[in-house]
Parts: sequence; structure tokens; C-alpha cells
Amino acid sequence: MVKTSIKERGVTFKLFIIIGFHALSLNSFSQPFFSIKERYKNEYNKANLFCQSISGKIDSIAKKFDIKTETLLPIVFPECMRYSVYQDKFETWSLEFLYTSYGKEYSDFSIGKFQMKPSFAEKIEETIKNDSTSFYKYRFIYKHANSESDYLIRMARIYRLKTLDWQILYLCCYYKIAEKYFSTLNFTSERDKVSFYATAYNLGFWKSITEIEKWRNIKLFPSGKIDNFNNYSYGDIAGEYYTQINKNH
Repeated sequence: MVKTSIKERGVTFKLFIIIGFHALSLNSFSQPFFSIKERYKNEYNKANLFCQSISGKIDSIAKKFDIKTETLLPIVFPECMRYSVYQDKFETWSLEFLYTSYGKEYSDFSIGKFQMKPSFAEKIEETIKNDSTSFYKYRFIYKHANSESDYLIRMARIYRLKTLDWQILYLCCYYKIAEKYFSTLNFTSERDKVSFYATAYNLGFWKSITEIEKWRNIKLFPSGKIDNFNNYSYGDIAGEYYTQINKNH
């Protein structure tokens, strides 16, 4: 047996480590990439059919505010997919009771196909109320018939979020807020802008641009855990759907 020096053994060990990492990286990159449409075909198709079925309704509402349906739908498309994955898995009556009785600090949950939370609707209302000059056309969103009672306002807000028309109205308001909040950003394309808006919709448009940009690259859908091979980011899903529905526009 030929004896080797400590130095030679060290070099050999380093080469072993390098080769090992190289093999692992090759194995990682050799894994096939599937688009969201391919990997979650059933959920994607369900969400797509739903979006197609409501495109006329969205169009009739969005036109009043000079917003294109082809831009709005991709923003909520990831949430429509999420609804297809998780629908009917939670009992919401108790959550509604906690929210209406005590507010978003006690209960804040996703409602409807667009997966809007009461806290999101509150932020929309609050933002437009605090800047009613800029959002003059959208002042209706923060006006409630029974405004003397927080409890009744929260009940009305839940009722709104359970109806598609109101969710579309909140979505239109969100879009206009996003246009103002992110007006300083230079997007590379309309798809890039939609991807950012969808990320801000999911994370919270009141977050910093840095936080939203960081979140755009995190792949959490649908498991909720970071997984770069099996999951996708909300921005990527929105971008892919934007490309799909705008091929003929």
C-alpha cells in the first residue's frame, strides 16, 4: 500500500467534496421543470374556467374605472387556483362570528374565489378614505349604510366579500391604489407589472416595495412552504396566466 501524506489526503478530500457537490448540482438541474399549468393541471383548468365565466361581469365593472379585464384577472388568478386547492376545508361560520364581534385581530380569513380577507378590504377602505381626493371615484367603497356601529360595518363588509360583484369592486380599487403606490417603478413589461401587482395583492400592498420584490421570488404555492422544485411564486403564476389570456389581444 502506497502511503500518502497529510497534504495529499487533504487535496484528495477537497476533490471528493467538489465532485460530490458537482454531482448533486447536476442531479438537481436534471429534474424536469414543469409549468404551473402542467404540474397542477386540474386546479389551473378549474381556475381558468371560472375566470372565463366571469370575464364578462368583470369587463362591465372594470370599464367604468378604465381598467382592462386582461390585466385584472391575472392578479387574482393565483388566488382562484388556491381556492380550487383548499375550498371547503374550513368551517367559516365561527371565523365570521369572531371577526364581526371582535375585529380582524381575533379573526382574519380568506373569503370567496379571490380569497380576500376582511383586513384587506379594511385597508382598501381606509386608504381611499384617507386620500379621497386622489380616489374620488372610489369613495363609495368606504361608505356603509349603518356606519354608527363597528359591528354592523364588519357584518356588511363580510356580506360584501361574499358577493362576486363587491369582490370585483374591491379588486378595481386595489388596482387603482397599486397604480399610485407603485407609480415610480419602471416595469420591463406589462407582464412584469402584473406579476408585481399580484405579489402585492397576496402579501399586502401596504408593505414596502423591497418586501414585495423579495416576496415575488419566493416559491410557496401551493404548499405554503418554500420549495423551489414543486412550488411557484404568486407573481410567476400571474405572469404565466397574463401571457396566456393576452395572446390574442
